[in-house]
Amino acid sequence: MSNLTTIIHAAEQGDAKAQALLGDKYYDGNDVPKDLEKSSYWYAKAAEQGDADAQLNLGYNYSQGYGVSQDYEKAMYWYAKAAEQGQVIAQYNLGARYQHGGYGIRCDREKANYWLTKAAEQGYEDAKDALLKLNLGTISKDGTLLEYSGPQGDIILSDSVTSIGYSAFKEDYGLTSVTIPASVRSINVKAFMACIYLTKVTFLAPSQLTIIDDCAFDGCSRLTTIALPPSLEKIGDYAFRGCNLTDFSVPPSVKHIGHAAFDRYVPDIIRNRSQ
Repeated sequence: MSNLTTIIHAAEQGDAKAQALLGDKYYDGNDVPKDLEKSSYWYAKAAEQGDADAQLNLGYNYSQGYGVSQDYEKAMYWYAKAAEQGQVIAQYNLGARYQHGGYGIRCDREKANYWLTKAAEQGYEDAKDALLKLNLGTISKDGTLLEYSGPQGDIILSDSVTSIGYSAFKEDYGLTSVTIPASVRSINVKAFMACIYLTKVTFLAPSQLTIIDDCAFDGCSRLTTIALPPSLEKIGDYAFRGCNLTDFSVPPSVKHIGHAAFDRYVPDIIRNRSQ
Protein backbone atom coordinates (compact mmCIF):
# COMPACT_ATOMS: atom_id res chain seq x y z
CA MET A 1 0.00 0.00 0.00
CA SER A 2 1.49 3.31 -1.06
CA ASN A 3 -1.42 5.74 -1.40
CA LEU A 4 -2.15 7.39 1.94
CA THR A 5 -5.88 7.64 1.29
CA THR A 6 -6.00 3.94 0.44
CA ILE A 7 -4.08 3.05 3.60
CA ILE A 8 -6.34 5.14 5.82
CA HIS A 9 -9.46 3.66 4.23
CA ALA A 10 -8.16 0.10 4.66
CA ALA A 11 -7.14 0.78 8.25
CA GLU A 12 -10.57 2.17 9.07
CA GLN A 13 -12.10 -0.95 7.53
CA GLY A 14 -10.08 -3.12 9.94
CA ASP A 15 -7.15 -4.22 7.79
CA ALA A 16 -4.39 -5.04 10.29
CA LYS A 17 -1.49 -4.47 7.88
CA ALA A 18 -2.86 -1.07 6.95
CA GLN A 19 -3.35 -0.21 10.62
CA ALA A 20 0.26 -1.18 11.40
CA LEU A 21 1.51 0.80 8.41
CA LEU A 22 -0.50 3.84 9.47
CA GLY A 23 1.00 3.49 12.94
CA ASP A 24 4.46 3.60 11.33
CA LYS A 25 3.58 6.70 9.34
CA TYR A 26 2.38 8.60 12.40
CA TYR A 27 5.43 7.43 14.35
CA ASP A 28 7.89 8.60 11.67
CA GLY A 29 5.94 11.61 10.42
CA ASN A 30 5.94 10.09 6.95
CA ASP A 31 3.21 11.57 4.68
CA VAL A 32 1.39 12.76 7.83
CA PRO A 33 2.34 15.03 10.74
CA LYS A 34 4.23 13.10 13.42
CA ASP A 35 1.73 12.06 16.10
CA LEU A 36 2.76 9.45 18.65
CA GLU A 37 -0.71 9.24 20.13
CA LYS A 38 -2.21 8.32 16.76
CA SER A 39 0.75 6.01 16.16
CA SER A 40 -0.01 4.06 19.34
CA TYR A 41 -3.73 4.06 18.52
CA TRP A 42 -3.20 2.35 15.18
CA TYR A 43 -0.52 0.01 16.51
CA ALA A 44 -3.02 -1.08 19.16
CA LYS A 45 -5.69 -1.75 16.52
CA ALA A 46 -3.29 -3.95 14.55
CA ALA A 47 -1.78 -5.57 17.65
CA GLU A 48 -5.18 -6.66 18.88
CA GLN A 49 -5.63 -8.47 15.57
CA GLY A 50 -2.35 -10.30 16.05
CA ASP A 51 0.06 -8.31 13.89
CA ALA A 52 3.46 -9.16 15.43
CA ASP A 53 5.31 -6.04 14.25
CA ALA A 54 2.55 -3.82 15.61
CA GLN A 55 2.70 -5.70 18.91
CA LEU A 56 6.44 -5.06 19.07
CA ASN A 57 6.02 -1.36 18.27
CA LEU A 58 3.15 -0.93 20.71
CA GLY A 59 5.26 -2.57 23.39
CA TYR A 60 8.08 -0.14 22.65
CA ASN A 61 5.74 2.84 22.82
CA TYR A 62 4.52 1.66 26.22
CA SER A 63 8.09 1.21 27.43
CA GLN A 64 8.97 4.77 26.41
CA GLY A 65 5.65 6.48 27.09
CA TYR A 66 5.27 7.47 23.43
CA GLY A 67 1.66 8.47 22.82
CA VAL A 68 0.50 6.44 25.82
CA SER A 69 1.15 6.51 29.55
CA GLN A 70 4.40 4.69 30.26
CA ASP A 71 3.52 1.17 31.43
CA TYR A 72 6.26 -1.46 31.70
CA GLU A 73 3.79 -4.26 32.38
CA LYS A 74 1.93 -3.56 29.14
CA ALA A 75 5.24 -3.21 27.31
CA MET A 76 6.26 -6.69 28.40
CA TYR A 77 2.79 -8.04 27.58
CA TRP A 78 2.99 -6.89 23.97
CA TYR A 79 6.63 -7.91 23.61
CA ALA A 80 5.63 -11.40 24.74
CA LYS A 81 2.72 -11.52 22.27
CA ALA A 82 5.06 -10.60 19.41
CA ALA A 83 7.86 -12.89 20.60
CA GLU A 84 5.52 -15.87 20.72
CA GLN A 85 4.84 -15.29 17.03
CA GLY A 86 8.56 -15.32 16.26
CA GLN A 87 9.17 -11.56 16.06
CA VAL A 88 12.93 -11.55 16.54
CA ILE A 89 13.38 -8.08 18.04
CA ALA A 90 10.62 -8.78 20.55
CA GLN A 91 12.37 -12.03 21.47
CA TYR A 92 15.59 -10.12 22.00
CA ASN A 93 13.86 -7.38 24.02
CA LEU A 94 12.27 -9.98 26.30
CA GLY A 95 15.54 -11.82 26.75
CA ALA A 96 17.42 -8.62 27.51
CA ARG A 97 14.86 -7.58 30.12
CA TYR A 98 15.02 -10.95 31.83
CA GLN A 99 18.80 -10.79 31.69
CA HIS A 100 19.19 -7.33 33.20
CA GLY A 101 15.89 -6.77 34.98
CA GLY A 102 13.75 -3.70 34.53
CA TYR A 103 10.33 -3.12 33.01
CA GLY A 104 8.92 -4.21 36.36
CA ILE A 105 10.41 -7.70 36.25
CA ARG A 106 13.20 -9.45 38.10
CA CYS A 107 16.21 -11.02 36.46
CA ASP A 108 15.47 -14.57 35.33
CA ARG A 109 18.42 -16.41 33.76
CA GLU A 110 16.31 -19.29 32.45
CA LYS A 111 13.81 -17.05 30.65
CA ALA A 112 16.60 -14.79 29.39
CA ASN A 113 18.40 -17.77 27.94
CA TYR A 114 15.19 -19.05 26.32
CA TRP A 115 14.28 -15.84 24.50
CA LEU A 116 17.82 -14.84 23.58
CA THR A 117 18.36 -18.30 22.13
CA LYS A 118 15.17 -17.93 20.08
CA ALA A 119 16.42 -14.63 18.67
CA ALA A 120 19.97 -15.91 18.14
CA GLU A 121 18.64 -18.88 16.19
CA GLN A 122 17.12 -16.39 13.76
CA GLY A 123 20.55 -14.80 13.30
CA TYR A 124 20.02 -11.69 15.44
CA GLU A 125 23.57 -10.60 16.26
CA ASP A 126 22.73 -8.58 19.38
CA ALA A 127 21.04 -11.67 20.80
CA LYS A 128 24.11 -13.78 20.05
CA ASP A 129 26.31 -11.29 21.92
CA ALA A 130 23.89 -11.09 24.85
CA LEU A 131 23.59 -14.86 25.01
CA LEU A 132 27.36 -15.23 25.09
CA LYS A 133 27.59 -12.73 27.94
CA LEU A 134 24.73 -14.39 29.82
CA ASN A 135 26.32 -17.84 29.65
CA LEU A 136 29.92 -16.77 29.90
CA GLY A 137 30.60 -13.16 30.81
CA THR A 138 32.43 -10.20 29.33
CA ILE A 139 34.78 -11.11 26.48
CA SER A 140 37.10 -8.67 24.73
CA LYS A 141 37.51 -8.55 20.97
CA ASP A 142 40.68 -10.63 21.19
CA GLY A 143 38.86 -13.42 23.04
CA THR A 144 39.95 -12.62 26.58
CA LEU A 145 37.37 -13.58 29.21
CA LEU A 146 37.42 -10.46 31.38
CA GLU A 147 34.70 -11.34 33.86
CA TYR A 148 32.68 -14.51 34.24
CA SER A 149 28.95 -14.15 34.91
CA GLY A 150 27.54 -17.42 33.64
CA PRO A 151 26.06 -20.45 35.41
CA GLN A 152 27.65 -21.85 38.55
CA GLY A 153 28.82 -25.35 39.39
CA ASP A 154 30.46 -27.42 36.66
CA ILE A 155 31.17 -25.19 33.68
CA ILE A 156 32.55 -25.70 30.19
CA LEU A 157 34.04 -22.58 28.62
CA SER A 158 33.31 -21.69 25.01
CA ASP A 159 36.03 -22.21 22.42
CA SER A 160 35.62 -18.52 21.56
CA VAL A 161 37.76 -17.83 24.63
CA THR A 162 41.48 -17.48 23.92
CA SER A 163 42.63 -16.17 27.29
CA ILE A 164 41.26 -16.12 30.83
CA GLY A 165 41.78 -12.61 32.11
CA TYR A 166 42.95 -11.02 35.34
CA SER A 167 40.73 -12.09 38.27
CA ALA A 168 38.06 -13.37 35.86
CA PHE A 169 36.85 -16.00 38.37
CA LYS A 170 38.46 -14.66 41.53
CA GLU A 171 36.56 -15.69 44.68
CA ASP A 172 33.85 -17.43 42.67
CA TYR A 173 32.47 -19.65 45.42
CA GLY A 174 29.95 -21.30 43.12
CA LEU A 175 32.59 -22.79 40.83
CA THR A 176 33.24 -26.51 41.39
CA SER A 177 34.82 -27.62 38.11
CA VAL A 178 35.93 -25.98 34.88
CA THR A 179 36.69 -27.38 31.44
CA ILE A 180 39.11 -25.17 29.53
CA PRO A 181 38.94 -25.41 25.73
CA ALA A 182 41.95 -26.01 23.50
CA SER A 183 41.66 -22.41 22.22
CA VAL A 184 42.89 -20.91 25.53
CA ARG A 185 46.52 -19.84 25.33
CA SER A 186 46.95 -18.16 28.70
CA ILE A 187 45.46 -18.14 32.19
CA ASN A 188 46.32 -14.76 33.59
CA VAL A 189 47.13 -13.34 37.01
CA LYS A 190 44.68 -14.33 39.78
CA ALA A 191 42.30 -15.79 37.20
CA PHE A 192 40.93 -18.46 39.59
CA MET A 193 42.33 -17.12 42.85
CA ALA A 194 40.44 -18.21 45.98
CA CYS A 195 37.91 -20.40 44.15
CA ILE A 196 37.79 -22.49 47.30
CA TYR A 197 35.22 -25.01 46.04
CA LEU A 198 37.01 -25.72 42.77
CA THR A 199 37.93 -29.41 42.70
CA LYS A 200 38.56 -30.18 39.04
CA VAL A 201 40.25 -28.47 36.11
CA THR A 202 40.21 -30.14 32.70
CA PHE A 203 42.23 -29.01 29.68
CA LEU A 204 40.79 -30.16 26.35
CA ALA A 205 43.23 -31.44 23.72
CA PRO A 206 45.02 -30.32 21.70
CA SER A 207 45.61 -27.55 24.20
CA GLN A 208 47.35 -24.34 23.11
CA LEU A 209 47.95 -23.22 26.69
CA THR A 210 51.45 -21.84 27.23
CA ILE A 211 51.10 -19.67 30.35
CA ILE A 212 49.60 -20.15 33.79
CA ASP A 213 50.45 -16.80 35.31
CA ASP A 214 51.10 -15.55 38.85
CA CYS A 215 48.57 -16.61 41.50
CA ALA A 216 46.32 -18.09 38.81
CA PHE A 217 44.99 -20.82 41.14
CA ASP A 218 46.27 -19.38 44.41
CA GLY A 219 44.15 -20.53 47.33
CA CYS A 220 42.10 -23.18 45.50
CA SER A 221 42.39 -25.37 48.55
CA ARG A 222 40.15 -28.19 47.33
CA LEU A 223 42.10 -28.70 44.12
CA THR A 224 44.08 -31.91 44.67
CA THR A 225 44.84 -33.10 41.14
CA ILE A 226 45.45 -31.50 37.77
CA ALA A 227 46.76 -32.75 34.42
CA LEU A 228 48.82 -29.90 32.98
CA PRO A 229 48.82 -29.84 29.16
CA PRO A 230 51.98 -30.67 27.19
CA SER A 231 51.94 -27.23 25.53
CA LEU A 232 52.60 -25.40 28.81
CA GLU A 233 55.77 -23.29 28.96
CA LYS A 234 55.44 -21.02 32.00
CA ILE A 235 54.06 -21.45 35.51
CA GLY A 236 54.08 -18.14 37.37
CA ASP A 237 54.85 -17.17 40.96
CA TYR A 238 52.42 -18.69 43.49
CA ALA A 239 50.41 -20.15 40.58
CA PHE A 240 49.15 -23.10 42.67
CA ARG A 241 49.97 -21.85 46.15
CA GLY A 242 47.54 -23.14 48.69
CA CYS A 243 46.31 -25.96 46.48
CA ASN A 244 46.57 -29.44 47.97
CA LEU A 245 47.96 -31.02 44.84
CA THR A 246 48.95 -34.63 45.39
CA ASP A 247 48.57 -35.97 41.86
CA PHE A 248 50.20 -33.90 39.14
CA SER A 249 53.33 -33.68 37.02
CA VAL A 250 55.07 -30.83 35.27
CA PRO A 251 55.31 -31.47 31.52
CA PRO A 252 58.79 -31.28 29.94
CA SER A 253 57.67 -28.34 27.80
CA VAL A 254 57.74 -26.06 30.86
CA LYS A 255 60.69 -23.64 30.72
CA HIS A 256 59.92 -21.54 33.77
CA ILE A 257 58.46 -22.27 37.19
CA GLY A 258 57.97 -19.19 39.34
CA HIS A 259 58.65 -18.61 43.01
CA ALA A 260 56.61 -20.84 45.36
CA ALA A 261 54.47 -21.95 42.42
CA PHE A 262 53.33 -25.07 44.28
CA ASP A 263 53.72 -23.86 47.86
CA ARG A 264 50.95 -25.20 50.10
CA TYR A 265 50.93 -22.11 52.30
CA VAL A 266 47.40 -20.66 52.43
CA PRO A 267 47.01 -16.98 53.38
CA ASP A 268 44.79 -16.43 56.42
CA ILE A 269 42.09 -14.72 54.38
CA ILE A 270 41.80 -17.84 52.20
CA ARG A 271 42.08 -20.28 55.08
CA ASN A 272 39.27 -18.57 56.98
CA ARG A 273 36.95 -18.77 53.99
CA SER A 274 37.69 -22.47 53.61
CA GLN A 275 36.32 -23.39 57.00
